[in-house]
Parts: sequence; structure tokens; C-alpha cells
Amino acid sequence: MSKSKDLEQAFQRLIKKYHEFLNETIMDEMERIEIEAVIQQINRLHDKLNKHMNIVGRKFSC
Repeated sequence: MSKSKDLEQAFQRLIKKYHEFLNETIMDEMERIEIEAVIQQINRLHDKLNKHMNIVGRKFSC
């Protein structure tokens, strides 16, 4: 369960960053490095989610 909780917390942080992106004033003030860091975080979380889904799929497949 710890991995699921960690993944959930990471997605919550990502959602927070996403909402910051939606706010134009934050996005205008963000530097390119910050935007690239958010994109990298999205990619890492996407990979983790896929791995997690594969593990869960193997455990519960018939």
C-alpha cells in the first residue's frame, strides 16, 4: 500500500502544479526551467503509473 500512497501523493502534487499552470499570472512568471521540471515530473509519474498498473494487472488477472 505504501507505493500506492506515494503515487497518490505525487499525483496530488502534480495536480497542484497543473492548477498553477492554468493560472496565467503564475505561468507568465514561471521560468523555462520550472516548466521543463513540471513536464519531467509528469513523464516520471506517467511511467510509475504504467508500472503500477502492470503490477496490479498481473496480480489480479485470471
